[in-house]
Amino acid sequence: MAFPLGINSDGTILVGSSLNSQAVIWTSAEGATVVGDGEFWGVSEDGKIAGSLMNSAGKEEAVIWENGIITYLGNVPGGNSCDAFYSSGLVISSDGTTVVG
Repeated sequence: MAFPLGINSDGTILVGSSLNSQAVIWTSAEGATVVGDGEFWGVSEDGKIAGSLMNSAGKEEAVIWENGIITYLGNVPGGNSCDAFYSSGLVISSDGTTVVG
């Protein structure tokens, strides 16, 4: 992982992105897993991960990753430049119920 961007409180899950803009999850149990084009920013205490991935339209979209399942959260209107930043899932609450950014 080239760019670690988030870690859970006990240090067992680290998220971020690779040098080639791939979203990466690292766990102490499994090592690194590349999920797709994008980046992950935050981890809740129950293991939900917030970030952004490219959707089927080729635009960045906020996501939650949980136990291998990706849920796309929608996007703000606009292109895939600065508007996508505001739909990136930058922070997730410790209980995993709220994602902002």
